[in-house]
Amino acid sequence: SPTMAVNVTSASGFSDGNLTVGYEGTGNLTINSGSLTVAGVTYLGGDAGVGTAVQNGGTFETVFLDVGIGNSTGNSYTINGGTLMVDGDLVVGNFDGSGGTFTQTGGSVAVNSVPFGTYINNGTYDLQAGSFTAAGNVTVGDVAGGAFFTQEGGTSQVANNLVVGNNTGVTGEYDLT
Repeated sequence: SPTMAVNVTSASGFSDGNLTVGYEGTGNLTINSGSLTVAGVTYLGGDAGVGTAVQNGGTFETVFLDVGIGNSTGNSYTINGGTLMVDGDLVVGNFDGSGGTFTQTGGSVAVNSVPFGTYINNGTYDLQAGSFTAAGNVTVGDVAGGAFFTQEGGTSQVANNLVVGNNTGVTGEYDLT
């Protein structure tokens, strides 16, 4: 399976389509500074691949961010610094069989979709530091598996509803420690 790495450092980039990192192989996206804008969907992981992204600085803006889709697990997004803006939905672990982890150790994450927004399905959002803001709903456990939102530090603000365990047979858990 092929491996691909994309590094964004002190530059600007724009894609008017989708960005897929790790569709059938392994893909890595690193954003250190500069800006990257995707006018479509950003997929981390795909059919059977694994996609990871690490943001240490800069600005990343995308319409939708999907961390873990299809039959792939091990997909992750880590933000240590900078700004992530999701104009549509942020989804972690989209379906049963997919899996994803979102780790925030700094920086700011803004999910601007109303009334929908953030879905943690078969995965985990770990907020350790920085700020997380959702203009719409945050749903922990909607359609698949076990879902966890853990806040160990930082700030989170949900402008609409926080829903934990939305459907029958789905486990959702929100931990504030």
